[in-house]
Amino acid sequence: MDGLTPKTISTPVRVVLLCLCAATAGALGNVVVRLMGAELDSFQIAFFRNLFGLVSAAILLPLLAARGGSMLVDALAIPGRMWIAASLNVVSMFCFFSAVAMMGLADLTALSFAGPVWSTIGAAFILGETVRRSRWIATLGGLVGVLVILRPGLGALSLPALVVLTGTVAFALSSLTVKVASRNQAALVIVLQMSMLMTLISFGPALAVWRWPSLEVWLWGALLGSLATLGWYMLTRALTIADASAIQPYDFARLPATILPAYLLFGEVPDAFAILGSLIIFGAAFYASRQERRPTV
Repeated sequence: MDGLTPKTISTPVRVVLLCLCAATAGALGNVVVRLMGAELDSFQIAFFRNLFGLVSAAILLPLLAARGGSMLVDALAIPGRMWIAASLNVVSMFCFFSAVAMMGLADLTALSFAGPVWSTIGAAFILGETVRRSRWIATLGGLVGVLVILRPGLGALSLPALVVLTGTVAFALSSLTVKVASRNQAALVIVLQMSMLMTLISFGPALAVWRWPSLEVWLWGALLGSLATLGWYMLTRALTIADASAIQPYDFARLPATILPAYLLFGEVPDAFAILGSLIIFGAAFYASRQERRPTV
């Protein structure tokens, strides 16, 4: 089996575990980006994330797949759609990494939850998936939770907010493209292809602002790349066994995974609205999880 989850675990539970791991890896990655941002430009951070992501994916290849050698050959046969997915992902990455330096991590994470809304709509109208009522409710419930967190306004759609929202659209389109690729490609092959292409695409912008980082930042870059590879692998595995619309509600788990390190490292304290919004988000995702176990919704 291509993956880390045993066959004895039911499919809905496997999807939940994979998505929660991916969300946690993404949240911790944002913290690392903030730490690296004290020394490097966002373009260079993105390049290091992709470079070390490629290295970690190559290292994990023989551990995660029995046919590692042939899988590497498969990864070199890159279809055109993967160039599209990788380019969209790099655009999304540039947007998010730039916004990390301009706004609090909790606010950035909350804004990024617009992504599942675009993904669910895209899954329905682009991929032709049948989006169950429970998934629509969970997605809209998550959006309500985000609005509660941000309450009176998004700063009249300030520049950082617009940058994040642009990133969510690009990432949603990239995820939908990966979903199409996952129909006939193994998860780790897709991760390897994305890592290679994103490293190539992000090198030019990074070179334009290049400065040699300290040893500490090299280590942060290695951690960021490893977290990115883990998150992408888990997300891609989830996409191979579930509809794109089914996994979107669990992306909201990034919020609580962001709040604690943001407080410990940067002194960002969530208020009552953030807590209430989190409860709404988790309630919506829990509802969807329960409904997915039933034969019909």
